[in-house]
Amino acid sequence: MGYFRILFIFVLLLIPQSGLPKNFVTNPGFEIDKDQNGIPDCWIVEKDQSALCKIEKNGKKGKAISIFGKGKISCRLKGLKKNTYYLLSFYVKRDGWKEGEYPKIKVFGKEIVLNELVAWGDWVRLSFLINSGSYTETTLSLIDPKLSHKISFDEVILSEFIPTPLFPNDKVYSYYPVFKWSLPKNNFVLSYEIEICRSQDFREKLSLGKVTCPWKNSFTVNLPLDAGIWFWRIKVYKNRKLISVSKPARFCLIPYFPIGIFGVPLKYIHIVKKAGFNSIYTGIHSMKYLLKLSKTQMNLLLTIPSELNSKKTQLFLRKAKHMENILAWYLRDEPEIWFVPPKHIWGMKRYIKALDPRHPTLITLVRAEKVEDYGLCADIIMVDPYPIPRRPVTWLSESIDKVKALFPYKPVWAVVQAFDWSAFPYGNESRSWGRDPTYEEERCLTYLAIIHGARGLFYYTFKSKNYFIMERKKHWNELKEVIKELNNIYPIIVSPTIFPEKHVLYSEDKAIHYIIKKSNHRFYLLSVNVTPHFKETTLHLPAIFLNGKAKEIFQKRAFSIKRGLLKTRFSPYQVQVYEISTLTHPD
Repeated sequence: MGYFRILFIFVLLLIPQSGLPKNFVTNPGFEIDKDQNGIPDCWIVEKDQSALCKIEKNGKKGKAISIFGKGKISCRLKGLKKNTYYLLSFYVKRDGWKEGEYPKIKVFGKEIVLNELVAWGDWVRLSFLINSGSYTETTLSLIDPKLSHKISFDEVILSEFIPTPLFPNDKVYSYYPVFKWSLPKNNFVLSYEIEICRSQDFREKLSLGKVTCPWKNSFTVNLPLDAGIWFWRIKVYKNRKLISVSKPARFCLIPYFPIGIFGVPLKYIHIVKKAGFNSIYTGIHSMKYLLKLSKTQMNLLLTIPSELNSKKTQLFLRKAKHMENILAWYLRDEPEIWFVPPKHIWGMKRYIKALDPRHPTLITLVRAEKVEDYGLCADIIMVDPYPIPRRPVTWLSESIDKVKALFPYKPVWAVVQAFDWSAFPYGNESRSWGRDPTYEEERCLTYLAIIHGARGLFYYTFKSKNYFIMERKKHWNELKEVIKELNNIYPIIVSPTIFPEKHVLYSEDKAIHYIIKKSNHRFYLLSVNVTPHFKETTLHLPAIFLNGKAKEIFQKRAFSIKRGLLKTRFSPYQVQVYEISTLTHPD
């Protein structure tokens, strides 16, 4: 039985453990000696030195090999790669000390003197990163160059030093994925660079940045990624020298467009979800409450607790970072008009990121020009101009444009007015002039935000102070119609805008704003009349769209495209979405 037990252990040592890098050293702990000759199996000792090498039971993790006098013990390593870095690590213990006497190791034809080993009497783990050069096979030797005392080795490991991508490796729903990887266990301070590319050859690669940290194998993206298939890899540097590159990993970023609403009590969430909203805002900081919300499959825009430095808050944030349904941390509402300095908001962001690096942060600005001061204070900027009924609807689009002009790569979300100003008197002002937006105005604001590049929408509000949208049945039903329509064309909304790439197209009098998106190999023109007047206009399409048809997908009307021109008519605040078919278009 003892023989079979030893044989079973030996076989296990030959099989690489799942999730661990392969150890090219067989019998690394010197545990197996089937013929009981005192020499560990798979290790070689010259005949005249066999008495100098001895298996002992008092190793670091069981047995160990001890060498006394001028001797060495070696093993043959095969199946190695040329010009590749390998991590050699082992436990070593010297039983005494004498100046100038140091043990050695030899691998890949290189002899390394262990002159850092000045301590004695206890086990020490040493590690080396060694390049294989031209070797595909090598002999690893543990050498006693005739020390005055015994030297012992245990747990000898030689593994390829290559990072393994862990996550993302499948579907990703966040524009800010967290990249995670594993490495053979080591104590080095290394730098890691994340590269992504649309193709596996990495010819047109994009570097997401570098991180230097000996205990953190993860990296959070600071800029949003576009939807679609991505390949990523990790490069490892030591003292600025590239030592390893991982194999590519693949993931698919599935775009998510928040269609949210403020002011929803828990008991009304099922009503809001049924209406087509996929996100809500909440200011309740209870894990029990958040777990209840997670069961509703609604995503959350979550305010931060007021007592940031408390242990209770720190515990809450550490737990919340593992939740999948948190969209972002809401740092502050309109800090520019409540005299909260940018420095304070930036400090809040830094504090949150230290405890939860996974989720982005967000602030809302009503004075969009103040993004010059507050733009660096959050990952997402939300704008909340409420123009109805006293201001033009373009106050919303202009606010989005101001943010994008200064921070073109930062996501902008829009808060769309869905309330009556008269329900929110301020000081001595009753705001009796207020009213709910009409269906046309609500729809206009919605599409205007999308056309100008908003990556998420939140409507204000469901219930707040004296306002409860369900008591205004006509307005609530009209808003639900808008949300239903957004869900029906959701694939179009989340698809990339191809014309123009950075700005918006306009009719000659600037009354009609429009863009062209590509979804599922089809082209769609999204347009909106921003005026309260009827407009007959001609929309100029890019040169690749010459002659064809434009079919309005809601009204089922078809128009001809002639020489890149589309003639159409808009009613006040009307939205029109066309599917464009033409004989000449890009692939």
